[in-house]
Amino acid sequence: MPQTAIIRRITMALAALTISAGAFATHRIIEIPAPTPGADMTGTIRQALTDAGAVKDGKVTVVFQPGAVYNISRSAATALVRHVSNTTTRGENPDPTKHFGLWLHGMKNVTVDGRGATLLTHGEMTAIGIDSCTNVTVTNLNIDAADPSVPEMRVVSRTDSTLTTRVVPPSRYSINPQGKLYWEGEGWQFTGGIAQLWGNGYTLRCPSPMDRYRYA
Repeated sequence: MPQTAIIRRITMALAALTISAGAFATHRIIEIPAPTPGADMTGTIRQALTDAGAVKDGKVTVVFQPGAVYNISRSAATALVRHVSNTTTRGENPDPTKHFGLWLHGMKNVTVDGRGATLLTHGEMTAIGIDSCTNVTVTNLNIDAADPSVPEMRVVSRTDSTLTTRVVPPSRYSINPQGKLYWEGEGWQFTGGIAQLWGNGYTLRCPSPMDRYRYA
């Protein structure tokens, strides 16, 4: 074989090796540490996402610890003015600020892999917000609420004038001295409003039937 052909073949092999090595080097893994029991992990997760967004020349995978529970709070969440329809009127809530536990903005080629971990929200908030991103994936991540703002109760029995119910955990409530029931959580409380009734295979949305009762 001519010497020039041998040199050309060696050069092509080295070029292929360089491309392969370069592609491998641009896939960065950012690992979120295991949560301390009871600790607010919002800031730690935010820093990991900030680091992922700063990578502009390759792929990034942000990974959680498998099966771990990460507490995130409204008080430490990313607060942004976002006008979202079908929530409340201007009179009911004049402040359009929304709170995001995980805020992904302006990212490219980023995968957030929960590996079976759970985000446990505390306070009224949106767990994940994605804005102005390209090729971003969130996978294998569970979302749960310590104080769900859509609480649930089960009707145990009823008569013409009474209703006996059982509150489904982790929904929380209080009853004021006048016998009025209030649903509540971290930094929020409400009574009345719209309810969703389920039973016998149907779902009915209507004004809360609980408004007609007083509680003992």
